[in-house]
Amino acid sequence: MILNLIREFGSASRSDIDSLLQGKLSDILTPQQQATKIKNLLYVMAGKDRTIKNVGSRTKPDWRLA
Repeated sequence: MILNLIREFGSASRSDIDSLLQGKLSDILTPQQQATKIKNLLYVMAGKDRTIKNVGSRTKPDWRLA
């Protein structure tokens, strides 16, 4: 889903990704746990998989395809 969002719009901010995944994650998770899950997912996609990269800053990320 994240890759499709970035392909469609060229880039995505963290708030765009949060909005995309809101309601798609388990309702059992607290909002803090959901935020952590998204953070971990982005970490894996950018670090291990290298499918996306942040061309923005830490405080204002701009995710794009690698």
